[in-house]
Amino acid sequence: MSAHKNALKLLGCCLETRIPILVYEFPSGRSLIDRIFSPPNPLSWKSRLRIVYDIANVIAYPHTTFPRSIIHTDIKPSSCFLDNDCASKLSDFSLSITLSEGEMQVEDEIRGTFGYLAPETLISGVYTKKNDVFSFGILLLELLIGKKAHSIMHEERASVQDCAQSFVNTYYINGVVDPIILA
Repeated sequence: MSAHKNALKLLGCCLETRIPILVYEFPSGRSLIDRIFSPPNPLSWKSRLRIVYDIANVIAYPHTTFPRSIIHTDIKPSSCFLDNDCASKLSDFSLSITLSEGEMQVEDEIRGTFGYLAPETLISGVYTKKNDVFSFGILLLELLIGKKAHSIMHEERASVQDCAQSFVNTYYINGVVDPIILA
């Protein structure tokens, strides 16, 4: 993954501690979670589009480049870092799962962050590439509305699907989209 320009580069591993520590390149900017939910300078529409493009690109890379596809399983704003030009870098592949060659799914223990996990995975423990697509969709929703998706679902007492459908039906009418991107 270190070959991809939008993946945070793994530099090595520190073995001088009881539990080995992964050493990554230092991200020059802030995490995406900081820029979405507590921004001193709100992200413009152009910046948000670049972030979405970069993250989609780095998610597709392990799905399609290797004979054994890799599923990230934990795509969320705190796993993404931005440089000063809002170029994104995805990090934390520690929970990733590799599919066997020719396989489309794998059953494993539940891993990832609640709220970004596909509901069917919570029920079955089965992972596919669609899990990363679901997590990316939640991240995209949060970029569009400027709020955490789980807080909206909690406020509305709605499922992810209900929240997304409501968003699609009413985002221009009710002003759900983060006002900064409409300016």
